Amino acid sequence: MVRLENLLWESAFLTFPLLSIEIFRISSTFFETPIFFVILLIIFFLYIIELFVSDRAQIIRLSPLSEIFILLFLFFIFLHIINTLRSADMDRALKDDIKLISCFIISITLILRFPLSKQKILISLMIFSSTILIGIYLFRYFFILKAPYLSIGWSEISEHGKNQMGLYLAIVTPFIFWKNIYEKFSFYNLLSLLIHISAVLYTLSRGTWISLFASIVVATIIFLTKKEKLKINLNFIRNFFLGILIVAVLFFYFYSKLPFSDVFRLRLQSIFSLEDYANRRSISLRKEYIRTSIDYFAGNPLFGIGTSNFYGFTLFVNHNDYLQILCEQGIIGFVTFLGILFVILYCLFNVNIKEYESLSLINSSLSIILYFNFVNTYNVIIIYVIWSMLLRQNLRRKM
Repeated sequence: MVRLENLLWESAFLTFPLLSIEIFRISSTFFETPIFFVILLIIFFLYIIELFVSDRAQIIRLSPLSEIFILLFLFFIFLHIINTLRSADMDRALKDDIKLISCFIISITLILRFPLSKQKILISLMIFSSTILIGIYLFRYFFILKAPYLSIGWSEISEHGKNQMGLYLAIVTPFIFWKNIYEKFSFYNLLSLLIHISAVLYTLSRGTWISLFASIVVATIIFLTKKEKLKINLNFIRNFFLGILIVAVLFFYFYSKLPFSDVFRLRLQSIFSLEDYANRRSISLRKEYIRTSIDYFAGNPLFGIGTSNFYGFTLFVNHNDYLQILCEQGIIGFVTFLGILFVILYCLFNVNIKEYESLSLINSSLSIILYFNFVNTYNVIIIYVIWSMLLRQNLRRKM
């Protein structure tokens, strides 16, 4: 049983980079299931079976943080489902409910069973498969498709796919960044960093840029203020400045040397001006969505307008999870979700940093919280994988 579970964990994290890619999902008439979720579901059921048939099954006692997280998450799902009854697009709302329930199952499985002793190996497997996958995507998009930006679709280039790719990179890149800094120099680590930072810049996603680089700054500050932290030595300092140099060089290359450098510069400038450029209207539309979301919230502040109804009423998404939850789930749902975020923030500010993996989880969690300002993605599995791994650091095991 132990060998089987170890094999399943390794297989799961090898497929972690495939979470957002539809061609690697098991499809049904109503829902598409990532391979990662299927493997974690098998691990979950194996644990349930073990509890009933084995006298040696380990009963895990949750940490107070994990218990609060689970209770808040359950209440949020309950509100989400209740508000589905008022949805103008029942199919879309039900799909969102199923996604959220799937995220809960993933969270429970990881909080209870994620093997901390194998964390380094599993993250290394994730980085390995991610490096190969993103490298292939970069080659295909730049040299074959000659695409103006990087997207998650294999053949179809879309804004939605760009956002999915941006979210994935904002979550995974911190692991590669801190791995490069903490471990001894290797060409493999360096190549992995070059590939992922290039992909981050190539998405031309302002949300990804802001979320990732701001979270690295905040994570660095948290790291420097920790009493228990990674050992800082000459190798660490050298690698840190080498990592910053790599980011700066790639940034300059994208800013001035590539065919789409003019678009890159304009998108960068729009971050500071908060104005549209050329025939683009993304910033103007986002401002309109903010006003519309607040108007909907004002119309029903306590319970909101109902699950998925912002899209149902406008046929657009508002590109901001905080606003979407506020206007659709009302103040009750919004405060519940803020409670979930508070648990994560409390956890990341109090977790001991003994290995780079813990610092990476802190960085990645911050990146997610920042990224919620730019997309609608609060019911995406990949987010809860990171949060649950962070919560797992606080578990106490009772035999």
